[in-house]
Amino acid sequence: MTIQIKRADLANPHLKGRGVEIGGGSTPHILERHIEVTHFDVRSREELATYFATENIDIQVHPLEDFNNIFPQGADFLIAHHVLEHTPNPIETLLNWHKMVKPDGTIVISLPNHLLCGDDKRLVPPIEHLLADYCFESDGDDFSSLEHILSFLCSWYEFSPGLQNLNAKETCDEMLSNLHRSGHDLHWHAYDHNLAFDLVNCTAALSNQEPNFLVNSKSWDDKERYDHLDMTFIYKLESGRSTIGNKIISRFRRSIESGLLKLNLD
Repeated sequence: MTIQIKRADLANPHLKGRGVEIGGGSTPHILERHIEVTHFDVRSREELATYFATENIDIQVHPLEDFNNIFPQGADFLIAHHVLEHTPNPIETLLNWHKMVKPDGTIVISLPNHLLCGDDKRLVPPIEHLLADYCFESDGDDFSSLEHILSFLCSWYEFSPGLQNLNAKETCDEMLSNLHRSGHDLHWHAYDHNLAFDLVNCTAALSNQEPNFLVNSKSWDDKERYDHLDMTFIYKLESGRSTIGNKIISRFRRSIESGLLKLNLD
């Protein structure tokens, strides 16, 4: 069974109406015919064909800036497979996605399990790191974001043929040169089930909402959990601040306040 069919089996029973998929690329989500979807991406159709080295981009793609014109009342659902890891500020991104769905809308997100992709050698950050990225508005060109590039390149070395023909010094020089340019597209963070779960809860809490999970891969048993590349979360947002997210945010706020006291600025 392909990963696309697994995704459809998990998500489609919870989808209806007219929704959006972000970052479907060359393998968009497989939907039943009576469900309507509009595709959005940071790349045009031509750019996607170049990026994926294929001529088979069979979907019409819209820039995210067109969303409000196409969905003035919001979408019935939002799908994003393996997109959040490509954003340096995942909380801000997910907050924006939450605003795109109707009050009873369904969100379907999946992230790659770091143990089953090239991120397997990287450190999984604590949720507090993602909160700091949100607070300090990380955008991929800030110092903290750029430092992630080295761990990504080292961990994905065997998938980078351009590095494998270089000697040690040339490899280091090439990796370091990437710190001095912008416009990177990479896995900014490595994710496990706990981090992905906390990310959803904290993001919901920041808008005084709580996720009602319809599918939660964090609750799968060990065999299910580690047989799947995807870590999948399907949920609706309800009013009432997420208890889990609120506890994490409160703990993070206390640590920030404690750190500020050490500056003795008075």
